[in-house]
Amino acid sequence: MTEEKQAKIAALAKRLKLPLVAGFSRHISKEADFSDNLLRLLEMEVLEKERRGMERRTKAAGFPVIRVLDTFEFDTKRLPKLNREQVWELVDCRYITEKRNLIAIGNSGTGKAYMSIALGLEAIRRGFIVRFKRASDLVNQMSEAQKERRLSQYLKALNNCHLLICDELGYSVVSRQTSV
Repeated sequence: MTEEKQAKIAALAKRLKLPLVAGFSRHISKEADFSDNLLRLLEMEVLEKERRGMERRTKAAGFPVIRVLDTFEFDTKRLPKLNREQVWELVDCRYITEKRNLIAIGNSGTGKAYMSIALGLEAIRRGFIVRFKRASDLVNQMSEAQKERRLSQYLKALNNCHLLICDELGYSVVSRQTSV
């Protein structure tokens, strides 16, 4: 392929927002036919778009740290009643589509936030919109939105997510003055 054709391909790929196309033209397999090369390229583009979408949704979720279930320590001494199989059943996110709530109750340091972040990431991987808020931040943001007369707009944004993770609920002190 000539350099002129490669430059045109790169320019068109940029306009179409297909970042992998430009670089792919240099790696076209001469042994494969056109349809095989096209299929490989389109598969690469889909994977890249999915990766970027997940990256964008993960950032928008507002997790304080990233946690995954694979590295969670199911310590039977610390968490004797935690059922590993039940936790892994939550990974399919059926509770979201069925609009069921999950509540994690336990002492400080038992992994509730870790577990909720890990399940939130699994939801993001499956295309759900997730938001992570500490209860005190949520109350403060709602109170601020109410003062600025944009509470309905704030609540609408919260309602647009599929999963709202509210952390540290038991630590929040909400006064009557700041409650919404």
